[in-house]
Amino acid sequence: SSNPVPLVYITGSDPLYTTYSDDISIRAEASLPNLACVDASSDSNMEFIWSEVTGGYSGSLATNAPRVLNIDANQLLPKTTYEFQVLARMANDPALNATATVEVIVQ
Repeated sequence: SSNPVPLVYITGSDPLYTTYSDDISIRAEASLPNLACVDASSDSNMEFIWSEVTGGYSGSLATNAPRVLNIDANQLLPKTTYEFQVLARMANDPALNATATVEVIVQ
């Protein structure tokens, strides 16, 4: 199959400002390029893998909804900057992937 690489971005502001006592929600949106040869149902065959690339975050990256990363209050340290990344990939061909990142600044 000739699946295209998914397009992925994180909604909202970048950087995202928060505080130690706030919980945050980071939402990814992903789609496939609108090409005639693409099977429209393949959008549901995407996987989302969250990570924090600075290494400063040791909390959970588990998600209830794959496109949304929720981080509870008191998990992010004050005066610290984190960079959360989502990798969107095709379940049937993980080599077809794209990433998006958002900077989270804890005040």
